[in-house]
Amino acid sequence: MRNIKLTLQYDGTNFSGFELQPKQRTVRGELEKALFNLFKKKIKVIGVSRTDAKVHALDQVVNFHFDGTIKLKQIPAALNSCLPYEIRILTAEEVASDYNSRYMAKSKKYEYLIFNGDQRPPARGGLTRRPPNPSCSIGRCRCRKTGRLSCLIAHGLSPDRAAGRDYDHRAPG
Repeated sequence: MRNIKLTLQYDGTNFSGFELQPKQRTVRGELEKALFNLFKKKIKVIGVSRTDAKVHALDQVVNFHFDGTIKLKQIPAALNSCLPYEIRILTAEEVASDYNSRYMAKSKKYEYLIFNGDQRPPARGGLTRRPPNPSCSIGRCRCRKTGRLSCLIAHGLSPDRAAGRDYDHRAPG
């Protein structure tokens, strides 16, 4: 049985996150569907971590076990031909049989892009978030000008709230 590690990117705009969810379109669901279409077998994908709905990934790592004979260098192109345009396989490599992407990750890096200008750049529109009310209580602080996540968190905003989710625009406390 071969153990294949994939590195992939995806635009999460139209997904309900990475992990499988009933009756929802997920990244893992699309990966497993593509694997089934390619190898005609149900194959379970193990992800390094889950992402929330509408979250993008630049270097997500997954692995799966299978007994196929496809050449390693053919896997990315073969899977990409079966995947929706929002998901791209970058690399494939064979790893030890006991490798598990979830438990063997040494680090994870998260990046939050917060746009603070007047006009959101079209090429970055889906990748950035902006606290929508320019007169909110944190407006007097430099974090509104610099977008520094540490500063936003100091104001009581979680990364999700800083990214525009559940942001209520009222002064904390």
